[in-house]
Amino acid sequence: MPMTFHEYLEAFVAAVAQNNPIAWPAYAERPVEVWRYIARGFGHGLDVYDEAQVRSEVGTLYSRVLVKATFGTRLGVPVDAQTFGGWILAAMAEARADNAARPAGAPVPAHEFSGLPLFEQEVPHAIGTTI
Repeated sequence: MPMTFHEYLEAFVAAVAQNNPIAWPAYAERPVEVWRYIARGFGHGLDVYDEAQVRSEVGTLYSRVLVKATFGTRLGVPVDAQTFGGWILAAMAEARADNAARPAGAPVPAHEFSGLPLFEQEVPHAIGTTI
């Protein structure tokens, strides 16, 4: 049985709390890219849920996830709420477009990973270049 929207939302919040990204090796040098990767991965999974419901909840995730994980740390909170929410909503829209373009019943190719760029490629760097 598929997850409800609220189950998916709470699973994401719990997953980030249990595996705080600030402990990831890449975080010390690229915290913005790490949060972008997390937000886009979550957002890509939202394509099957009601868009109005998603939009009403996305704003709560900034404080429930990003601020909670980073507040009081040496690096502080690396991105603002609008950016974090924008990454989530953009990934959801991309996933919806990908699914709409795929013929009905066609499997998702095995090489696709939620439409996310590879972490070491295509990720905008904090100063506007790519890594």
